Amino acid sequence: MISLNVKMVKCKRCGIEDLVWDMEYNTNTGNWRLWNPSTEMPHKCEAVKPPKPEKVVPCPHYPCEKRMPKTKLQEHIKTEHLGFY
Repeated sequence: MISLNVKMVKCKRCGIEDLVWDMEYNTNTGNWRLWNPSTEMPHKCEAVKPPKPEKVVPCPHYPCEKRMPKTKLQEHIKTEHLGFY
């Protein structure tokens, strides 16, 4: 239950506003969690994870020293080393 003197806070990870700190959970466990009073459930942050950078590999042909993303390596070999256009 939320008392009237509770300060609303904003999640730092995902930016959702109008959350409160769960005092009851803190007294029971010693840990804090954010509570969403509109859904009456604990807040589960759905922060957007940054995409992993694509793996860069060197060209396997000796005189070529180019480094490129793994997804573009096959196209590079076809066009630069095998003569497919």
